[in-house]
Amino acid sequence: MSILILIAAATLGAVAGAHLAGRLANLRSGKTTAVLCVLALLATLGTKSSETLIEGGMDFTAVDVIEAASYFTAALAMMMGWRLARPPAWRWLFATLVPVAMYEPLRIGWRLLAVLLR
Repeated sequence: MSILILIAAATLGAVAGAHLAGRLANLRSGKTTAVLCVLALLATLGTKSSETLIEGGMDFTAVDVIEAASYFTAALAMMMGWRLARPPAWRWLFATLVPVAMYEPLRIGWRLLAVLLR
C-alpha cells in the first residue's frame, strides 16, 4: 500500500481521537485508559499482520483496507488514550506503541529517501 495512504489514515485517526477525547473528557478513569491501551495494542498488532494475511491467500486490496483501518484505529486509540490517561503517568504506554505501529511506513520512507539522495 502507498505510504501516503497509511500516513493519511494514521493522521485522520489521531485527529479523530483528539476530537473524541475532547468531547468525552468526562470518561477519564483507569478503566478507560486500560481499554484504550488494549485497543491500541490490538490495532498495532493489526498493522503487522499484512504479510501473514497475504501469505494466507487474502486479496491484496482487502489486506490494504485492513492495514489502513488498523493504522486509523491505532492512532485513534493512542491519541484518545494519551488525552484521557488517568493517571497521566500511564501516557508512556501509548508513547511506546507509536514507533511499533509506525515502524513499517518509517522504514519504507527512510529507504525511499536514501534511494532518492543517492
